[in-house]
Amino acid sequence: VVRMQRTVRPASALDREPVLDGVEAACVTEPAFEQFFGDAYQTHAREFLSFLFDLRLAGGLVWVEETDAHIAAVSMWDPPGGPTLGAEEQEAMWRAAADRFGPAIEQRLEAMLQAVQIFPLQPFPLGIGKLRNLGF
Repeated sequence: VVRMQRTVRPASALDREPVLDGVEAACVTEPAFEQFFGDAYQTHAREFLSFLFDLRLAGGLVWVEETDAHIAAVSMWDPPGGPTLGAEEQEAMWRAAADRFGPAIEQRLEAMLQAVQIFPLQPFPLGIGKLRNLGF
């Protein structure tokens, strides 16, 4: 019997690229991402995922599971009340990302972010099952 070493831990900046690789691959067939980006998925999805990762990483809200020193799963979430960064910091991070999308994509993403504020979702891990299904 071969035993795998599994570790669940808070993510660090060093995990950024492997996490983004896995989440980007997991979201290719995600209907919401198709709605946001349309044919520009390959161009803009990673930028948006980077924004989500960086926003949550800054607040300590990203966790990873490592299996044999490889990222196997990720959890990015917002606690009740939203991200832990202040509104000004969040806005600055959003502007840096949104300015690269163009007005049509930015408008769709901002509408989604406003809807989430009006109808808050329960905290949920992003992509854990999808990453595992992809072998990450």
